[in-house]
Amino acid sequence: MKFYDPLIAKETSIHVALGTVINYPLNIFYTWLAVVKWGITDPLVLSTILTVGISFVAFTRIYIVRSLTEKRKSERQKYIDNLPL
Repeated sequence: MKFYDPLIAKETSIHVALGTVINYPLNIFYTWLAVVKWGITDPLVLSTILTVGISFVAFTRIYIVRSLTEKRKSERQKYIDNLPL
């Protein structure tokens, strides 16, 4: 096993970048929704609501990225397997 795999590093970078871009505004929105609209001020309840909401979005985001990555790996492998020797 290689110590550094560029494909794994690229996929990890995509996860981190998308997580930041999606989760930060989502956190602000969920906080606004819970505090202003629903009147929730208890830190435990607020944290639980934010964690559940962001976890659902994170699962969906990571699943989509992994699916696309695996599809591209499969297509790349098919292309390599069909190259003439």
